[in-house]
Amino acid sequence: MTDLLLKLFRLDRADFDAAEGWRLQFASDWPAPVVVLAGIALIVLVWQVYGREKGTASPRYKLMLALFRLAAFAVLVFILLQPAIVVATSRLKEAYVVILADKSDSMTLSDKYRDEKLMARLARATGLAPDAEPGKPLDPDVADRLRAMPRAEIVNRVLANPELDLAGRVAENSRLRQHVFAASLSPAPTPEPSDEMKQVFKALAAPRPEGALRPLVIEPDGPATQIGECIRDAVAELRGQRIAAMIVLSDWCSNSGLSPAEATRYALEARSAFPVFAVGVGSAAEQRDIVVASVSANAVAFLNDPLVFNVAIEQAGYDGARVPLELRIGDETVATKAITLQPGRKYYTITHKPDKKGVFTYTAMVPPLEEELSETNNAVEHTVTVKDDKIRVLLIAGGPSWEWRHLRPALVRDKTVTLSAWLQSADQGWVMAGGKQLSQLPLNKRELVDEFDVIILLDASADAFSAEQLDNLRSFVADSGGGLIFIAGSLSAAHAFGGTPLAKCLPVELSPAPGDAGPTGEPFQLAITPEGWAHPGTRLADDPSENRRIWQNLAAFFWFHPVDKIKPGARVLAAHPLLKTPNGRPTPIFVEQRYGAGKVFFSATDETWRWRFLIGDVYFYRFWRQMLALTGSNKLLGLSKRVAISVARTRYTIGSRVEVEARLLDETLRPPGDAPVMTTVDEPGGATRPLTLTLADSAQGVYRGSFVPRKLGSYAVWMRPAPDEPPERAAFSVAMSTLESESRRLNLEAMKAVAKKTSGAWFTIDRVGEIPERIRSEAQNIITERPIPIWDTWGCLILFAIPLTCEWWLRKRRMLT
Repeated sequence: MTDLLLKLFRLDRADFDAAEGWRLQFASDWPAPVVVLAGIALIVLVWQVYGREKGTASPRYKLMLALFRLAAFAVLVFILLQPAIVVATSRLKEAYVVILADKSDSMTLSDKYRDEKLMARLARATGLAPDAEPGKPLDPDVADRLRAMPRAEIVNRVLANPELDLAGRVAENSRLRQHVFAASLSPAPTPEPSDEMKQVFKALAAPRPEGALRPLVIEPDGPATQIGECIRDAVAELRGQRIAAMIVLSDWCSNSGLSPAEATRYALEARSAFPVFAVGVGSAAEQRDIVVASVSANAVAFLNDPLVFNVAIEQAGYDGARVPLELRIGDETVATKAITLQPGRKYYTITHKPDKKGVFTYTAMVPPLEEELSETNNAVEHTVTVKDDKIRVLLIAGGPSWEWRHLRPALVRDKTVTLSAWLQSADQGWVMAGGKQLSQLPLNKRELVDEFDVIILLDASADAFSAEQLDNLRSFVADSGGGLIFIAGSLSAAHAFGGTPLAKCLPVELSPAPGDAGPTGEPFQLAITPEGWAHPGTRLADDPSENRRIWQNLAAFFWFHPVDKIKPGARVLAAHPLLKTPNGRPTPIFVEQRYGAGKVFFSATDETWRWRFLIGDVYFYRFWRQMLALTGSNKLLGLSKRVAISVARTRYTIGSRVEVEARLLDETLRPPGDAPVMTTVDEPGGATRPLTLTLADSAQGVYRGSFVPRKLGSYAVWMRPAPDEPPERAAFSVAMSTLESESRRLNLEAMKAVAKKTSGAWFTIDRVGEIPERIRSEAQNIITERPIPIWDTWGCLILFAIPLTCEWWLRKRRMLT
């Protein structure tokens, strides 16, 4: 009978057997007051109808009829309210446990552990010494291997250890979600254990059940660590789900974004607050390290000429230590200098006089010291071409200024320079004393390329050149890699070059009129910019502090040519100490820029001759000799004929993009076709990889490409102009990002704070096996309600028909209308 009734209302006994309960629900949105008023109105209406009924029925009989009719109306209203039976069922749903593992660059570091007990536990957890006991000293070989092991490898070994089995044990009682993070969150790779890992842990070689959970593996490649941001994102990803716990494995050196302590509110404000188990990777002791950050020197040197290397060194833990700074070519040490290490980044110089010509890769290094965090960052390479040739210089001057009177003789006396000079204001037939004699000014494009490396325009007059000649000078720089030194002077109008083809290659935009050019009335000394201090051309002494002292004591200037604007990509080496350009920047005096295949140096003053006062050419000519070598380096290196390849910087951080540019010319010194070209990248360790460059500027023959380095060390990008020609190279180094190298030790304070705020706990990496027992992962009871409509069923129709039929039959029986 019950089953029949259930079928009439389209219900199933199974729905009720599995239900936690059921209830009646109306789908109609009629307001309750309307339903009540309608019910009262029906009662009044029915009562009035039967009260006026004339017939043989007694009052009690009429009352019974009224009740039947009211029952029919009640069923009708019930149907119109669209009733449904809501069946509630429940199911158990496991909570999530989230594992976050740090994959930032700092995980490539190796820690010089000093705690013997910690080392014994780590040796056991990583499989280096499965029988190690905290109370006994480790085997020295095992200890050395542990100290040399990167943090990432320690994490991977510990997570793969079958005895600890963090992921597998957590997954027994919870749903596991594994992520890796650096600056952002990403799904964790969970590959099959490698052959090496199977040798470490023999149990991994045994067949595993199908679908068995595998632990995550981290591969460091992140330039920053944002622990707080990633905790927040992990919570947001599981919004609406219950999180039983979060396990974070890191060195806890968060260096950008939301701090870990601030992110704890996301754990406390989740659907159900959860604890964070902070796992520390690395050593909390002070980490000692020396980093040779960069080295700079002229790309071209000459036999027996002093070659100065400027080496930037950062260190931690060795303040005041005396160490040797070595300069090597291959395995041969060619120069050594004792230096005293200072906090932060400091610059040190070391000098060598090359006695052989050729292309040499110099290595500036500090030998690794005891307990250094990393021994891979103690050296940086720099390639120098040593030549036995002379720099071929064409000096064009407007008139016999004081700069001309001192610079020309100094160039004549230099045995490494072949000088050709042309004085625009000289009488016809004037013969220059010394140097290479000129009968006419060589401004033919082919003559310029074949006979000169650097052209100096010293207070030259623009009116003495034709537009074609000025374009040939521009092409000499852009197309042939030549060097140009432009010195503005007070005798000729430098602004007259504005709007000419030559103005395109200048690093500044000259004022259209001389304006305030001329004697300023107030002497001024140059303000060397930060870029200027690091530039080889401003190095008037090998020692940085002595170099600064020299610049501070050089004779002052009285004249300069005003500059309106610096072009994009130009580098200001020195500026006026007080005056500003129209856009509010310090007025530049010395500016340099790459233009096409060549380099350009601009001087807004022709008063460097004043530096000779009482001391002669000591600093005056050293400055100009260095600028000659720097501006003419591409031409001297032979990059002008066919190939010029370059990178934007000589130092990059791991994970950052390296932009490579090559400028190619064919045999006629014209850009080749638009087909991509191939270059080769030499990586640390001897590996190579191809790099494709695509055409970026067909008029200039410029090709560009890029790649992201993933290893620390020295790189070089190279290509050959022709199969029988030597390769043209651009060298650079890749180091750890500044953010990731600023703090190298395990940040115990941060991890303890996060654990305390979330009622969690903190552990060293060797103790991760204790975490599963601390996780309370009670299942969540999920209640699901399913409505079953019954208003349009046979059961409701029968309920409506029964009182209506009974009322009709009783009325007919008493002959009522």
